[in-house]
Amino acid sequence: MRFNFSQFDAREARYLEVIKPYQADELRAFSEMLANLMLAFLDLSKMGEFADVLGSLYMRLELGSSRAGQFFTPYHVSRMMGQIQVGDGTDMRAREFVTVSDPACGAGGMIIAFADAARSVGLDHRACMHATCIDIDIRCVHMAYVQLSLLDIPAVVIHGNALASDDRRSVWLTPAHIAGRWSNKLRARDATPEVAEPVRPGRAKASAARFKERLRNFLKVRI
Repeated sequence: MRFNFSQFDAREARYLEVIKPYQADELRAFSEMLANLMLAFLDLSKMGEFADVLGSLYMRLELGSSRAGQFFTPYHVSRMMGQIQVGDGTDMRAREFVTVSDPACGAGGMIIAFADAARSVGLDHRACMHATCIDIDIRCVHMAYVQLSLLDIPAVVIHGNALASDDRRSVWLTPAHIAGRWSNKLRARDATPEVAEPVRPGRAKASAARFKERLRNFLKVRI
């Protein structure tokens, strides 16, 4: 299905170039692998959960580059961090949407975990958040794009170096980004000047107390 018309022709041509060396049975195997990934996400969704399926598999098979410092965060750690950030969802409900970014996204596990945490408190991850993901490894870009697309997460996945602002070798827009007209939403937000909130006495203390409460609720222990 065509979602990104502006890039379809070039990527279709690249796809046809890539598959040339493969036999028909090998191409069927690729389709079956994608189907298995979709079924894995479907099974997880029935339990009300998300997961970094490809990232976990990538690390388990030791496909990463230790010399490049390529180690993916375990999903349960990512999920804990997401739950601490989202809390009970009060802060997110006060906004039209929030933007999240991962400058070394791997297979997208951190973003998936954030969406997972938002869903767990009754928020619609397709409407309440937008993600920007960057990675210098094209394999990671492809993994993140596939997973975020299948999980219906609005995101822009960039192949490039996050430390070099002009390094954008390719940009991948998930179907949820396009269907949700997120380019328009982000432009409208950026065109609206931010109004600084007045500093209120005790606000920092209240924020610290709220963070402590979130952590207590997650850990279920006394702090």
